[in-house]
Amino acid sequence: MWVLMLLVQVPWNFYAIYSQQFQALRTMVQANPQILQPMLQELGKHNPNLMRLIQEHQADFLRIINEPIEGGVEGNALGQADSLRSL
Repeated sequence: MWVLMLLVQVPWNFYAIYSQQFQALRTMVQANPQILQPMLQELGKHNPNLMRLIQEHQADFLRIINEPIEGGVEGNALGQADSLRSL
């Protein structure tokens, strides 16, 4: 629950930079963009509040998901924006 509070209180960038879990998620989504929708559906089942935040800040979420990972290449999950809208 503290992660949700952190997300509400700080910008997405802060969470994305300092959360190892988000970094791992970003790596997986960038390597395999089609997992984004199923992953978000599962997240919505287990943490609807976090899913609501992602939906409310969709552009920020997708921008951060697609930012280059150190030593890696930029992702291509932007094509998943329509999938987010359907959740």
